[in-house]
Amino acid sequence: MRDFALARLIVAGDRSARRRLLGIVAGVMVGVAVFLLLTAAYQAFGERSRRSSWHTPITASPTALMPDTELTAHTAGAASTLDHVGNRTVTVLLVATTEDTRVRIPGSDVVPRPGQYLASPAMADLIASMPADQLAERYGRQAGVLSEDAVEGPDSLVLVVGMEVPRLAAWQGSEQPQVVTGFVGHDYAAQAYRIVAAIGALAILAPVLLLIAIVTDLGAAQRAERFATLRLIGATPGRVARLAAAETAATSALGAVAGVVLYLALIPAAARLTIGSSRFFARDLLTSPPVMILTAVGVVGGATAVSWWRTRRADVGPLGASRE
Repeated sequence: MRDFALARLIVAGDRSARRRLLGIVAGVMVGVAVFLLLTAAYQAFGERSRRSSWHTPITASPTALMPDTELTAHTAGAASTLDHVGNRTVTVLLVATTEDTRVRIPGSDVVPRPGQYLASPAMADLIASMPADQLAERYGRQAGVLSEDAVEGPDSLVLVVGMEVPRLAAWQGSEQPQVVTGFVGHDYAAQAYRIVAAIGALAILAPVLLLIAIVTDLGAAQRAERFATLRLIGATPGRVARLAAAETAATSALGAVAGVVLYLALIPAAARLTIGSSRFFARDLLTSPPVMILTAVGVVGGATAVSWWRTRRADVGPLGASRE
């Protein structure tokens, strides 16, 4: 008898069997969706940290900016500070450069001169929504807008303000102005979040496989009778185990595909979660197709192996009457 016909003996006409299979599909779907969201978040935290830390100058051997410091085309004076607009915090990077500077500002082709500033998209919208004498006049004239590649998220309030060297050198703040050669972000600020996301993603896999094991055992009495019937008509224990594994592979594959679809549908909602100072960009939570494929294949493979192993260990024999 062909495997398809044998499989029908296990599933066809049995509501409890169909409910069990639907349980596998639903469990795998949710597990895959959550796993992909956490994996994408793990990948995004490092990039978000780099986008949010470049405006805090960090050098191995800091050189203080003095009023008589002569900058070159490859150096700039910089200091980071905070401003406040209502109950919102604005990150401000103060920069002083030469007219022929080659130091670039991340997310912009423009380096603000004294009396000019660059603003993040959210900051530019905030400035435009308020009277000039309340906010815009604090910083001068807007020279450009930072791209999304240079801000942590859509809510980030960031300003890059141009200043003259003497004025910047005399600036008093929590950090002394420094001479820098560029602005580079670091991902150290995201390590704690990345560890939590990685642990959470890995922890999702165990419950999914446990669910497969539990659901495989649901309706064990009915399935044992059907497996025993298969043994009675000549199916070997290995073939019975392969049939059970094929059954699980098909349903878990359906659940994995549904999980990828659910993951893509949940991205806009998950992106609204605020971590750090801003929400996510939706593209931050979109992982690569190879990761989606590997996740689906891994879950299906693991679920199939669990089902095969548990059915094999069940040692289903012929019907009791036949044994007698």
